[in-house]
Amino acid sequence: MCFITIHFGENEQFMMNPNCRQRIFMDYIRAKCQYEKNAFIDLMDEYGNLAIVHGVKENCNVRANFEDRLAYVPVMLEKFADPTHGEYKMVKPLLTDWEKLFPLLEKRIKILTGELKRKKSPTGRTLEPRGGRNIDRKASSNKSEAGRSPSIMGRSPSILQTGRNSGTLSGSRKESRVGVKGDSEKKGKAKKK
Repeated sequence: MCFITIHFGENEQFMMNPNCRQRIFMDYIRAKCQYEKNAFIDLMDEYGNLAIVHGVKENCNVRANFEDRLAYVPVMLEKFADPTHGEYKMVKPLLTDWEKLFPLLEKRIKILTGELKRKKSPTGRTLEPRGGRNIDRKASSNKSEAGRSPSIMGRSPSILQTGRNSGTLSGSRKESRVGVKGDSEKKGKAKKK
């Protein structure tokens, strides 16, 4: 079973199992926290990620939107009609002194509302704050036209590249535990005589 902790109001909290349908989940939170029935509410985890429960259909399970054992804060949302300014017009945590309890939320809320723009690289590309990998390949690449880095160019091939050990003596006969094919033929001829 998965449980999450929901912090609300005057530093009150309760545990809840999110393995249920969206409508039941949101009705229970509204009743427990005493929010209006038509309030546009969602949950934000302790790292500032929205659970986006409002995006789940009413008869679908919301379990996939939550991570086990994390603390969540109910937030009042108001969306922009035109999302060019930011995704949300207002993201207001419904918890007293949330800044002290969850300091990471403030920066994330500013990003969601468009008050704080995401960092830009010198090339003008947007750098993702988490998980994204937008890298300017021209600036960070030090490879030659052949696709190899200069550190391995000009060296003799290694064992892995050739499949042979180049460190053996040339001219000496290689033997394995089984022996060489020529040895077994000599032994066979000797037995026949």
